[in-house]
Amino acid sequence: MWSIIEKLIVVLPKIISWWLYQEKRTIKNVNINVSAKEGSCEIYCSELSTFTIWFEILNNNPFGIDIDRIVIKGNYATGSAKLFAENMIGAKIGSNNSERFHVTGDIDSSQIKHIKAAPDDKSLVSCEIQIVMNNKYNKIRYRESLERLMCKVINKNV
Repeated sequence: MWSIIEKLIVVLPKIISWWLYQEKRTIKNVNINVSAKEGSCEIYCSELSTFTIWFEILNNNPFGIDIDRIVIKGNYATGSAKLFAENMIGAKIGSNNSERFHVTGDIDSSQIKHIKAAPDDKSLVSCEIQIVMNNKYNKIRYRESLERLMCKVINKNV
């Protein structure tokens, strides 16, 4: 009888740990917040054009997660210009904590022509953020779509 109880005591923490770190459970407790203010996305029109998106990742899990990389695929002004960025991050977000990130990507000259031609009242970005993160047991791919981000375009008329 005691040997069964001793074996349960050894195995029970492993079962609880495995349950706690499940992929679906981890994803459910991760959220992305973007500031509603103008400037959460900025596009710099110049010889080397870039865009930057700022956001916050909240980790509501009882354990830390490692952010491996962040990929952004987006559209400016209802699809007139395509935006893409992939950044290797290597950051750690503690349990019940949050971190602010900014992801920067290059924009090729053909897309800048579309951005400059778009009317000012259409300066919104829609994007999908893909995050590759790790917990104790799993490598997890997380996706979230963000719609109607206010975007500030710098040097649009130059």
